[in-house]
Amino acid sequence: MQEDICETIYASLEQCYPALYLERAPLSVSDLRAGVPLSKSHVYEPRTVILAQLAGSDSVSRDSDGGGKSEQLADLFAYGCDEIWSCLRPGVDQRVSALSLYGRYRLAELLDHKDWTAASKALGLETPDTENEPAPVQVYSPTDGILADWAQSAGDAATIRALNAALQSLQRADVIDTLLSLTPLYRYVDNDNNNVDLVVQGHQGRKGQGQGRQRSAPSASGDK
Repeated sequence: MQEDICETIYASLEQCYPALYLERAPLSVSDLRAGVPLSKSHVYEPRTVILAQLAGSDSVSRDSDGGGKSEQLADLFAYGCDEIWSCLRPGVDQRVSALSLYGRYRLAELLDHKDWTAASKALGLETPDTENEPAPVQVYSPTDGILADWAQSAGDAATIRALNAALQSLQRADVIDTLLSLTPLYRYVDNDNNNVDLVVQGHQGRKGQGQGRQRSAPSASGDK
Protein backbone atom coordinates (compact mmCIF):
# COMPACT_ATOMS: atom_id res chain seq x y z
CA MET A 1 0.00 0.00 0.00
CA GLN A 2 2.80 2.41 0.91
CA GLU A 3 4.61 1.63 -2.35
CA ASP A 4 1.45 2.38 -4.36
CA ILE A 5 1.00 5.70 -2.57
CA CYS A 6 4.65 6.65 -3.20
CA GLU A 7 4.39 5.83 -6.91
CA THR A 8 1.21 7.93 -7.20
CA ILE A 9 2.95 10.87 -5.51
CA TYR A 10 6.02 10.54 -7.76
CA ALA A 11 3.90 10.38 -10.90
CA SER A 12 1.94 13.47 -9.82
CA LEU A 13 5.09 15.44 -8.99
CA GLU A 14 6.71 14.53 -12.30
CA GLN A 15 3.71 15.83 -14.22
CA CYS A 16 3.09 18.95 -12.14
CA TYR A 17 6.66 19.93 -11.24
CA PRO A 18 9.19 18.19 -13.52
CA ALA A 19 11.99 20.50 -12.31
CA LEU A 20 11.78 19.23 -8.73
CA TYR A 21 14.91 17.38 -7.61
CA LEU A 22 14.14 14.01 -6.06
CA GLU A 23 16.41 11.18 -5.01
CA ARG A 24 15.29 7.62 -4.46
CA ALA A 25 17.83 5.36 -2.84
CA PRO A 26 17.35 1.96 -1.17
CA LEU A 27 17.96 1.45 2.51
CA SER A 28 20.04 -1.41 3.85
CA VAL A 29 17.86 -4.48 4.25
CA SER A 30 20.09 -5.91 6.97
CA ASP A 31 19.84 -2.67 8.96
CA LEU A 32 16.05 -2.67 8.69
CA ARG A 33 15.80 -6.29 9.77
CA ALA A 34 18.11 -5.57 12.71
CA GLY A 35 15.79 -2.79 13.85
CA VAL A 36 18.19 0.07 13.07
CA PRO A 37 16.24 3.38 12.98
CA LEU A 38 15.61 4.76 9.51
CA SER A 39 17.67 7.85 10.27
CA LYS A 40 20.71 5.66 10.98
CA SER A 41 20.23 2.96 8.33
CA HIS A 42 22.75 2.80 5.51
CA VAL A 43 21.62 4.37 2.23
CA TYR A 44 22.92 3.09 -1.10
CA GLU A 45 23.47 5.93 -3.53
CA PRO A 46 22.07 5.37 -7.06
CA ARG A 47 25.54 5.71 -8.59
CA THR A 48 26.80 2.78 -6.48
CA VAL A 49 24.01 0.56 -7.79
CA ILE A 50 24.75 1.50 -11.41
CA LEU A 51 28.46 0.75 -10.95
CA ALA A 52 27.53 -2.71 -9.64
CA GLN A 53 25.39 -3.28 -12.73
CA LEU A 54 28.24 -2.25 -15.03
CA ALA A 55 30.51 -4.69 -13.24
CA GLY A 56 27.97 -7.49 -13.64
CA SER A 57 27.71 -7.91 -9.88
CA ASP A 58 24.58 -9.19 -8.15
CA SER A 59 25.53 -7.45 -4.89
CA VAL A 60 26.62 -4.00 -3.74
CA SER A 61 29.13 -3.10 -1.04
CA ARG A 62 28.49 -0.63 1.73
CA ASP A 63 32.05 0.71 1.40
CA SER A 64 33.31 2.66 -1.59
CA ASP A 65 36.37 0.40 -1.88
CA GLY A 66 34.16 -2.69 -2.11
CA GLY A 67 35.84 -4.35 0.84
CA GLY A 68 33.07 -3.98 3.38
CA LYS A 69 29.78 -5.71 4.02
CA SER A 70 27.70 -6.27 0.90
CA GLU A 71 24.03 -6.95 0.23
CA GLN A 72 22.22 -8.60 -2.64
CA LEU A 73 20.60 -6.28 -5.16
CA ALA A 74 17.65 -8.67 -5.24
CA ASP A 75 17.05 -7.95 -1.56
CA LEU A 76 17.35 -4.20 -1.99
CA PHE A 77 15.03 -3.89 -4.98
CA ALA A 78 12.89 -7.01 -5.09
CA TYR A 79 12.40 -7.63 -1.37
CA GLY A 80 14.14 -10.99 -1.81
CA CYS A 81 11.37 -12.20 -4.12
CA ASP A 82 12.69 -14.22 -7.08
CA GLU A 83 9.54 -13.57 -9.10
CA ILE A 84 9.88 -9.79 -8.85
CA TRP A 85 13.65 -9.90 -9.40
CA SER A 86 13.19 -11.84 -12.63
CA CYS A 87 11.11 -8.94 -13.97
CA LEU A 88 13.68 -6.22 -13.24
CA ARG A 89 16.03 -5.14 -16.02
CA PRO A 90 19.21 -3.19 -15.09
CA GLY A 91 19.08 0.50 -15.95
CA VAL A 92 22.39 0.40 -17.80
CA ASP A 93 20.92 -2.07 -20.31
CA GLN A 94 17.97 0.20 -21.17
CA ARG A 95 17.97 2.24 -24.34
CA VAL A 96 19.29 5.78 -24.03
CA SER A 97 15.72 7.03 -24.44
CA ALA A 98 15.11 5.78 -20.88
CA LEU A 99 17.16 8.70 -19.53
CA SER A 100 14.96 11.23 -17.82
CA LEU A 101 14.48 14.72 -19.21
CA TYR A 102 16.63 16.05 -16.39
CA GLY A 103 19.36 13.52 -17.14
CA ARG A 104 19.49 14.67 -20.76
CA TYR A 105 19.48 18.29 -19.62
CA ARG A 106 22.48 17.74 -17.36
CA LEU A 107 24.46 15.96 -20.08
CA ALA A 108 23.63 18.78 -22.50
CA GLU A 109 24.69 21.36 -19.94
CA LEU A 110 28.10 19.69 -19.63
CA LEU A 111 28.71 18.91 -23.30
CA ASP A 112 27.00 21.62 -25.35
CA HIS A 113 29.81 24.16 -24.94
CA LYS A 114 32.66 21.67 -25.20
CA ASP A 115 33.16 18.09 -26.42
CA TRP A 116 29.72 17.61 -28.00
CA THR A 117 31.34 16.94 -31.36
CA ALA A 118 33.83 14.58 -29.69
CA ALA A 119 30.87 12.76 -28.17
CA SER A 120 29.29 12.51 -31.61
CA LYS A 121 32.47 10.96 -33.01
CA ALA A 122 32.68 8.53 -30.07
CA LEU A 123 29.16 7.35 -30.90
CA GLY A 124 30.12 6.74 -34.51
CA LEU A 125 28.15 9.66 -35.94
CA GLU A 126 29.27 12.16 -38.55
CA THR A 127 30.88 15.18 -36.95
CA PRO A 128 31.00 18.77 -38.21
CA ASP A 129 34.27 20.37 -39.32
CA THR A 130 34.21 22.75 -36.35
CA GLU A 131 34.99 19.94 -33.93
CA ASN A 132 36.98 22.01 -31.46
CA GLU A 133 34.69 25.01 -31.53
CA PRO A 134 31.83 25.55 -29.08
CA ALA A 135 28.35 24.79 -30.25
CA PRO A 136 26.60 27.70 -31.98
CA VAL A 137 23.87 29.55 -30.14
CA GLN A 138 20.61 27.81 -30.93
CA VAL A 139 17.33 26.81 -29.39
CA TYR A 140 17.98 23.07 -29.38
CA SER A 141 20.80 21.25 -27.65
CA PRO A 142 23.35 19.70 -30.05
CA THR A 143 24.11 17.05 -27.42
CA ASP A 144 20.47 16.04 -27.15
CA GLY A 145 20.33 16.03 -30.93
CA ILE A 146 23.20 13.58 -31.34
CA LEU A 147 21.72 11.32 -28.66
CA ALA A 148 18.46 11.26 -30.62
CA ASP A 149 20.30 10.55 -33.89
CA TRP A 150 22.32 7.78 -32.26
CA ALA A 151 19.22 6.20 -30.72
CA GLN A 152 17.55 6.16 -34.12
CA SER A 153 20.54 4.84 -36.08
CA ALA A 154 21.79 2.28 -33.55
CA GLY A 155 18.38 0.98 -32.50
CA ASP A 156 18.45 -1.49 -29.62
CA ALA A 157 22.25 -1.18 -29.43
CA ALA A 158 21.92 2.42 -28.24
CA THR A 159 21.93 1.51 -24.56
CA ILE A 160 23.09 3.52 -21.57
CA ARG A 161 25.88 0.97 -21.09
CA ALA A 162 27.09 1.65 -24.63
CA LEU A 163 26.80 5.40 -24.09
CA ASN A 164 28.92 5.14 -20.95
CA ALA A 165 31.58 3.17 -22.82
CA ALA A 166 31.67 5.73 -25.64
CA LEU A 167 31.89 8.74 -23.33
CA GLN A 168 34.85 7.22 -21.50
CA SER A 169 37.01 8.34 -24.43
CA LEU A 170 36.28 11.99 -23.60
CA GLN A 171 38.09 11.64 -20.27
CA ARG A 172 35.44 13.81 -18.64
CA ALA A 173 34.89 12.52 -15.12
CA ASP A 174 32.06 15.03 -14.58
CA VAL A 175 30.16 13.71 -17.59
CA ILE A 176 30.56 10.06 -16.56
CA ASP A 177 29.59 10.81 -12.97
CA THR A 178 26.46 12.63 -14.14
CA LEU A 179 25.45 9.78 -16.43
CA LEU A 180 25.94 7.14 -13.73
CA SER A 181 24.09 9.20 -11.14
CA LEU A 182 21.09 9.90 -13.37
CA THR A 183 20.68 6.49 -15.02
CA PRO A 184 17.39 4.76 -14.12
CA LEU A 185 18.08 2.04 -11.57
CA TYR A 186 15.78 -0.65 -12.95
CA ARG A 187 12.94 -1.17 -15.36
CA TYR A 188 10.13 -3.51 -14.46
CA VAL A 189 8.97 -5.72 -17.32
CA ASP A 190 6.06 -8.11 -17.07
CA ASN A 191 7.42 -11.44 -18.29
CA ASP A 192 3.95 -12.57 -19.37
CA ASN A 193 3.37 -9.86 -21.97
CA ASN A 194 6.72 -8.00 -22.02
CA ASN A 195 4.99 -4.72 -21.27
CA VAL A 196 7.04 -2.11 -19.43
CA ASP A 197 5.14 -1.07 -16.34
CA LEU A 198 7.55 0.87 -14.15
CA VAL A 199 10.88 2.66 -14.32
CA VAL A 200 12.73 2.91 -11.01
CA GLN A 201 14.61 6.20 -11.11
CA GLY A 202 17.44 7.31 -8.89
CA HIS A 203 17.87 11.06 -9.27
CA GLN A 204 15.29 12.98 -11.24
CA GLY A 205 14.38 16.64 -11.61
CA ARG A 206 16.47 19.76 -11.02
CA LYS A 207 18.05 20.47 -7.65
CA GLY A 208 16.89 23.76 -6.22
CA GLN A 209 14.38 25.22 -3.84
CA GLY A 210 12.00 22.67 -2.51
CA GLN A 211 14.35 19.76 -3.22
CA GLY A 212 13.15 16.43 -1.90
CA ARG A 213 14.78 13.22 -0.84
CA GLN A 214 12.98 9.92 -0.67
CA ARG A 215 14.56 6.82 0.79
CA SER A 216 12.74 3.75 -0.40
CA ALA A 217 12.76 0.70 1.80
CA PRO A 218 11.46 -2.86 1.32
CA SER A 219 7.94 -3.28 2.64
CA ALA A 220 7.51 -5.26 5.81
CA SER A 221 5.41 -7.87 4.02
CA GLY A 222 8.25 -8.56 1.62
CA ASP A 223 10.89 -9.32 4.25
CA LYS A 224 12.08 -12.87 4.50
